[in-house]
Amino acid sequence: MPSTRSSGFLDKYLHVVRSGLPMEEEFQIVTSDGRRRWLRQQVVPINGGIAVTTRDISARKEAELETRNNRAFLQLSLIHL
Repeated sequence: MPSTRSSGFLDKYLHVVRSGLPMEEEFQIVTSDGRRRWLRQQVVPINGGIAVTTRDISARKEAELETRNNRAFLQLSLIHL
């Protein structure tokens, strides 16, 4: 996980506690070995605090990017027909 203070996570967590509203977000990190990973975070208020769930969604993001690239390629191919 990125530094919670410098990335604004603590402020986001505090907002969930104060507002009582859950939060979801997707963000990219660089791991200690230099790999880029996509994470999805859900923050839910619970008993005066929060529950934080984080999942690695890198495979899904890569599939979405491949789909977008394929669509763009097909559109260019159709233009040149």
